[in-house]
This record gives sequence, C-alpha cells and structure tokens, in this order.
Amino acid sequence: MNQQIADFIHYLDVERGLATTTQASYRQDLLTFKTWLEDQQLDTFPTDRLVIQNFLSDQSSQKQATSVARMTSALRKFYRYLNREQIMTTDPMTLIASPKRASICRPH
Repeated sequence: MNQQIADFIHYLDVERGLATTTQASYRQDLLTFKTWLEDQQLDTFPTDRLVIQNFLSDQSSQKQATSVARMTSALRKFYRYLNREQIMTTDPMTLIASPKRASICRPH
C-alpha cells in the first residue's frame, strides 16, 4: 500500500503539478486511511464502498468537516488514479457522495 501511495503522490507532482502542500495533505490523508485499514485487519485498498464510508464516518467524529471533505477528495482522486493505472478495475468512490459544506447565514 505504501508504494501505491508513493506512486500516486509522484503522479500528483509530475503529471498534475499540484502544490507541495496539497501533495503533503493528500499523502497524510492516505496514510491515515492505510493505518485505519490496518487496524481493521485489511492489507489492501478496499473496493467495498461500505468500508470507505465507515472510515469517513469515523473521521467525521474526530475531525472538522473541511478535513473530511479533503480526505474524500484525496480518496476520490486516488481511486481514479488506481483505475487509470489499471491497478484496480472498480472505483467505489463513484458511489460515495461528497460531504456537503455547511452554509453560513450572513445578515443582510
């Protein structure tokens, strides 16, 4: 799993030209996901959307909504990359909705 994350971060740098801070955030998000998977006794990235939803749910109880939204984005891009590279044949992230941002009511 570490190699897949490293290859993805390299892809973000070389082919997508994403900012170093974005790469670092995505790396940390994916390492958090990997650690969570290992705690669940899983040794590969899952194709079952329920596993991913459980992870995001756990994170929602621990982190701010903006952090969970970024994690969702990182996972979405990561799974898209795995499919593009033919490492996986399914993309469970297509079945997971992005979290809604809280709207702020401003006085008129």
